[in-house]
Amino acid sequence: MVKRSGMMAFAACALAAVAGYASAEPITDEQLKEKLDAYQAKYAEMRQAGGMTREMLENLSKETMQGVDVSSLTFDQLKQVQQRNLLRFAGLESEGAQRAAEFAKEPTAEGASASVLRIMMLMNKAYEQDDFTEVSAAVGQTLKHPGLGELLTTSDAGLVMRGLGSLPQEARDEHLTALCALAASLPANMDKSGVLGIRSLASSLAGAADKLDRDAYEQARTHMAAIVAAAASAAQDEREKKYLDDAVAFLNSAYAKGELLNHEAPDFEILWSSDESITSLKDLRGKVVVVDFWATWCGPCRASFPNVRELVKRYEGYPVAVIGMTSPQGRHYPGDKGGEPVDCTNDEAKEFGLMPGFMKDHEMTWPVMFSRQNVFNPDFGVSGIPHVAIIDPAGKVRYNGLHPGGSLKEKAEKIDALLAEAGLQTPGPVDTPAAGEEKTGG
Repeated sequence: MVKRSGMMAFAACALAAVAGYASAEPITDEQLKEKLDAYQAKYAEMRQAGGMTREMLENLSKETMQGVDVSSLTFDQLKQVQQRNLLRFAGLESEGAQRAAEFAKEPTAEGASASVLRIMMLMNKAYEQDDFTEVSAAVGQTLKHPGLGELLTTSDAGLVMRGLGSLPQEARDEHLTALCALAASLPANMDKSGVLGIRSLASSLAGAADKLDRDAYEQARTHMAAIVAAAASAAQDEREKKYLDDAVAFLNSAYAKGELLNHEAPDFEILWSSDESITSLKDLRGKVVVVDFWATWCGPCRASFPNVRELVKRYEGYPVAVIGMTSPQGRHYPGDKGGEPVDCTNDEAKEFGLMPGFMKDHEMTWPVMFSRQNVFNPDFGVSGIPHVAIIDPAGKVRYNGLHPGGSLKEKAEKIDALLAEAGLQTPGPVDTPAAGEEKTGG
C-alpha cells in the first residue's frame, strides 16, 4: 500500500517536472546548429567505421534530440531535424506531426509546406500500423491548402513533389483526381526544386493511370513533360540536364502513356549478351519472357539470384526465357564474392568483359544482357531494382513491376497461365521437379 505522504511527494515531483518542462527555453538556432554539426560529425565517423546498425542510429538521434522541446521548434528548425530523420529515429515523429499541424493552420506558403511535412512525418507510423487514415486525411487537407499554389514557386516546391509522389497506394488512390488536377495546373514558373521533383509525382500517377479519366491524365502528363523539357533545355549543369532529360524520357515513355501493359513490349538495343543468339526481344518471340532488371551494385538484386535460379530450373525445356537486363554503370561490383569495385568509366568493353566471371561466381544460370537503355528503363517504368516484367509469347507485356524474390508459386502461376493461353506446354504443379519430368499439355 502506498502511503499518503509518498503519494504527495510523488505528485510534488511530477508537478515540478512538468513545471520545469513547461518553462524550458526554446532552443536557439545557434544551439540547434551546434547539435546538428555534432550529429553530422558523429554520423560520418560511424559510417566510416562501418557496421552502423539501426540501434546505433536511434541512440545517436535520441542523444542529439535530448533537451529539445519539439513543441517549441520554429518551422525552419522543424524542417532541419526532419531532413536528417532525427524525429523518426528518436521516436519523436508524432510530436513533430503535431507541431507541423500547428504551422499548417497558416494560409500561407509556409503553412502549406508544413502540411506536406506533416504527411511525411505520419508515413512511418501508418506503415507500421497498416492504417493510412490519418495520412489520407492530411493529404486531403494539403491539396486544399490555400498556400499550396504559392508554395510551388518557392524552394520548398520539391518537398511537395516528393511528399505527394511518395504516398502509399491507400492514401494516393483516395485523392487521385485531385492529384491529377494539381499535376495539370503546376505553374510554369515553378521553382527548380519542384521541377526536379516532378518525376516523383509523375511516377505515382502513371502507376494509377488506369484509374483516372484518360483525357485528364493525358493533360497532366503532357503539361508536366512540357515544364520539365523547358527546364532541361535551359539547364547549364550537366548532371542536372541529364536528370531532367531522363525525366522527360519517362514522361513520354510507354509506361507513362499507359501503353505498356497489354501492348507490344518496347525493345532493347542490346550492347552485349552472354548468349549471342539473343540480339533483341524478337529473337524470343513464341516464348514467355521474364525480364529481370538488375545491376552488380544492387544487393537486393543479388539476394534474389537463388529465386531466379529456381525459376530457371522449373522451366528447363519449356518455352520460357529468363533474362537479366542491365546497362553500363561505369563501375563493376564483385558482389558477395568480395574484392574492390572496378572502375569502368568510359570503358564499356571492360565492364562487359567482367560479367562472365561475375555470372560464374554467382551461379547465374540465365543469360545476361547490357542494353543501351538505362537499367532504370523509362518504358518499363523502372524506378527501382530489382524489377521484373513478364512478356507473353505474342510479345506483349502482361505483368510489370514484380520482384524476382519471394514465392515461386506466384510467378509460376502467372507464367503457366500465359503458356496455357498460347496453347503451349507447362511443367505442371509448382511443387513437382522442373527438369526430367514428363511434360503435360498446357
